[in-house]
Amino acid sequence: LAARVEQADIAMADLYAGDRSVQINGTARGPASSALAIIMASPLKNGRAARLAKVDIDGELEVLLEMDLALFAGGERQVLGQVHFAGNRIDARQQNLALDDVVGTVSFTRDDWYGKDLTANFAGVPVGVILNGGLDDPNYDSEIRLRGTTAAAQFFQSLTHTAPSLHTWLNGHGALAAVSGAIAWQTVLTLPSEKIDRPSLPGRLRFESSLDGVTVNLPEPLRKAAREQIPLVIEMEFGAAAMQPVRIDYGDIVDAEILS
Repeated sequence: LAARVEQADIAMADLYAGDRSVQINGTARGPASSALAIIMASPLKNGRAARLAKVDIDGELEVLLEMDLALFAGGERQVLGQVHFAGNRIDARQQNLALDDVVGTVSFTRDDWYGKDLTANFAGVPVGVILNGGLDDPNYDSEIRLRGTTAAAQFFQSLTHTAPSLHTWLNGHGALAAVSGAIAWQTVLTLPSEKIDRPSLPGRLRFESSLDGVTVNLPEPLRKAAREQIPLVIEMEFGAAAMQPVRIDYGDIVDAEILS
């Protein structure tokens, strides 16, 4: 698959037992397409790691696999894996989300995947990233958490792509020019479970910020000094067939829904 196998150990404890098993531990490095093909050629393809097949990844990847595979019908197959990112670009087409310069490690089992303390650039902004593919929810199994700080003007510019109706509403109420400072934020993107017996549910996006250090130069009661903290929460769904509302909570001051 165009990848280089840099180290591998293969062992079969008992060659003559009827219920034989083989242990394979190895490392491969190569183009991202090769690394993904290795994962999809392993038993990991039957679990949530299969989501990797639906993203575009540039650059080289290092893949580590630890497999204990029964060679008889009904035997257990245990698989652990890791993918090391070193400055790669990840483009999740379905979620319309692209991360550049991704650095860190994502670990896999057959049932979940997890990556903590990754770093990346999102729309030119350095962000921390947490990936969690083991949610205990029958309808939503994975989430992507991003944390960063963005200048207010840059944040509003990003809304033209992610939430155009919200950008239009804020602009119509004079909010874009009235907000200044740097917005420290976190976003949670929750992804639905993929099931062939039903239409796909919409994904969920939740944006949160305390607006600490942000000045809002609007008439009362919307005015906010930089030293104040007023929680801002924006929630929306994506990928649904019908239009969905964008929900906005600005402390105890604003509670609105805008049809997207």
